[in-house]
Amino acid sequence: MRRLNVLLALDPAAPIKVGELFEQQRSIYFQYDPAWLPDGFALSPYHLRCSPELIQDEVGLWQGLHGVFNDSLPDGWGLLLMDRELRKSGADPHRVSPLHRLAWLGHRTMGALVYEPVSGPDSDSLLVELNRLANNAQQVFSGQSDEVLPELFRAGGSPGGARPKALIATKGDQVITADGEIPQGFVSWLVKFAAKDDFPDAGNIEYAYSLMAKDVGIDMPNTQLMEGQYFATQRFDRTATGRHHIHTFGNMVGADFRIPNLDYEDLFRVVLDVTKSRQELLKSFRQMIFNIATHNRDDHSKNFAFFWSQPERGWRLTPAYDLMFSNGIHGEHTMTVAGEGRQPAKPHIMQLAKQFSVETEAKQYLDQVGAVVQDWGQYTEQAEVSVASSALFERFPVL
Repeated sequence: MRRLNVLLALDPAAPIKVGELFEQQRSIYFQYDPAWLPDGFALSPYHLRCSPELIQDEVGLWQGLHGVFNDSLPDGWGLLLMDRELRKSGADPHRVSPLHRLAWLGHRTMGALVYEPVSGPDSDSLLVELNRLANNAQQVFSGQSDEVLPELFRAGGSPGGARPKALIATKGDQVITADGEIPQGFVSWLVKFAAKDDFPDAGNIEYAYSLMAKDVGIDMPNTQLMEGQYFATQRFDRTATGRHHIHTFGNMVGADFRIPNLDYEDLFRVVLDVTKSRQELLKSFRQMIFNIATHNRDDHSKNFAFFWSQPERGWRLTPAYDLMFSNGIHGEHTMTVAGEGRQPAKPHIMQLAKQFSVETEAKQYLDQVGAVVQDWGQYTEQAEVSVASSALFERFPVL
């Protein structure tokens, strides 16, 4: 049997033990620490309610690991780097258990959950040269190189998502890796690099999307273009004083984000249920309209997330992320809109608006988003998007 302590590092200087993960006969269990139960909260509102009992994962998606702990693990790019490092140490990634992976990450996780004892490398920061990092990431991602720079391994081992990316922190002209705690005075960023099959100016396009999203009132983190081409978004799982506990929508409800099996109706029901807030519902509704209007069809269940607000003792939606032109799976939205995935339009939007009693706001959002999308050229010019990529506007649906 393997045991792993689970701690919540809202204050990294004083992490609090939440419970323990156990592995026995290929089954994984979690048990809350008795000291956590009187005043603590459920790490996952549906599948990990506060209870003194042993809790086994009932979904069965992630090798028996509970969804909220799977949110600590990378997928896509980060998993590729992790597997390479595991092979170097003599481990077979196909035989490594999820608990081994969590222990290997230790405190180098996204969000506020950390794991002990730590079996992986330390998180000392290394100086970074972004262009060198990007070139190595693209070579590794495309299979042109087996060599992973130490700073790329440090910066890229924990983020999720398919595209190459890195966790860095900046202070003036200084750029360092930041997969652990952020040194005082530094600002933490997640930086994305274009993959082989991406638009050459993918970073510029995503930056233009972030500018549009801000102008329609979507809650966005600070964004910028680094070196004129790498899209960077300020991390919302880190604050000046600590960390936020993050839980993706997909892992909260136990859905595989790789399979189109949810509708925006499901998202809205969960938002209302866990946040108890009409304002949070409106935030998610506005983002749905933006995704439809800007052809962002990669709107899967891990591209929406919640964070635990300790002052309010409740869940809130995180800022929006991964807003980008995408054709989705087979040309459809990954989450359907009132059952429609290929050509969702105003009637489908208003059907959901009526169902959730937000007709007035939905009409306002349609007007706001429509006006901004009509000014697409203004945003592409500001973001220095190429003429060829700017022509994507012609494919935006008219709502």
